[in-house]
Amino acid sequence: MIDDSDTEIIAINKAYNYVNDDPSTNIFIDKVKILICHWHVLRAWKKNILTKLIAKTSNPPKTLREKKAMREHALSLMMNMMRAETPLDFDLEHEKFDTWCIDADDE
Repeated sequence: MIDDSDTEIIAINKAYNYVNDDPSTNIFIDKVKILICHWHVLRAWKKNILTKLIAKTSNPPKTLREKKAMREHALSLMMNMMRAETPLDFDLEHEKFDTWCIDADDE
């Protein structure tokens, strides 16, 4: 598990994940999985997703409290995906998140 560092990711990929250790071949294999620490993932979500999540125009308009609750629920669903212990658990949590996104878009 690493910090969210492009330099570290590039170095790991060059060292372990290119065929013949030659990144110029553009043949990438996935021998080494790169995991980014939860704190950095959470920070990126808050910065890049939650700040852009807005409620569609509704009648009556959503209150600030409703918008905040919407963002908190989205974060909770994303954190459930992050905490998944198996690929199947992740897929189930992702399906819940996907369904919520569709439902929230229909409101």
